[in-house]
Amino acid sequence: MSSVSSADWELLDGPPAIVRTVYDGPLEGDITAGLAERFDAVTPIDTARSRSGRVRLTHAAIGPDGEGITIETLLAPDGEVTCWVARMGRYRTDLPWALRAGRLAVPRATVGSPVGIPVAEAYLDGLHIQRRGPAAYVAPAEPVPASALPQWLFTRVGLGPRPPALSERMVVTSAAAFGDLLALSAPDPSTVRRVLHADASALSDVDAAALAALCGASRVHWGLDWAVGRDVALEPSDEDWSTATLVDTGHLEILDGGPAGLWRVVRALPADLLESTLDSVGLVPTTSHAVWHELAILAAD
Repeated sequence: MSSVSSADWELLDGPPAIVRTVYDGPLEGDITAGLAERFDAVTPIDTARSRSGRVRLTHAAIGPDGEGITIETLLAPDGEVTCWVARMGRYRTDLPWALRAGRLAVPRATVGSPVGIPVAEAYLDGLHIQRRGPAAYVAPAEPVPASALPQWLFTRVGLGPRPPALSERMVVTSAAAFGDLLALSAPDPSTVRRVLHADASALSDVDAAALAALCGASRVHWGLDWAVGRDVALEPSDEDWSTATLVDTGHLEILDGGPAGLWRVVRALPADLLESTLDSVGLVPTTSHAVWHELAILAAD
């Protein structure tokens, strides 16, 4: 990172502001350590490698002003380095444009500021989280800057970079079979198929092996229910949603197997997926970056 930081950076047309440089030698030092020299509480989020050899590193950190930020760094095989530092409030909005770094041919549409103060509420395994404007609290009374709330949650559940999934297929099973799957201690792929009542045509060898590894790992299972909205009251009389407009809600349930990978548990399946989805559960491989993107909605402007 120190070698790259001494290079000449080019500011690409934006917004968002993206810088790029070309370094004619191997990158020296660790990116995370280099960022830690400039920011506080640097947390690795994800590392993704494409087939072309590009590497995308995602980090969370606290900026010099105390605000939560996300840092996306793209390393190309030819030595090109592209870096984008985003405020958490703008991260989800600006991400699609930042990913087109160097190809910003289409200008971003101007969007008016939404009315009201951003508010959010979430529940994580017994913890009650509330956000109003720039401030957030975790019950009973732990203050957290709203911009740092995604990083707080990410660290709380013990997330970090995970191996890439070898498949993107969703595995659908019954809630009872899902419970039986989690009860397995060290299964092989054939045991996974038997428990899920799935043959080779319904469950690929890759997915069966991945689920067997997940069940045999020391995994963490957590769920987050969240709601976000806008509140027009300058001084609300109580901490409820009586003066707020609900914008969106969601449920994020994760099975984290560490080296065995990351899976999302989907409880609300589309009605046309099966004849009956009332007792069905979907399991789909996911990434730390995807989880981070969803957590970021709690800090959005």
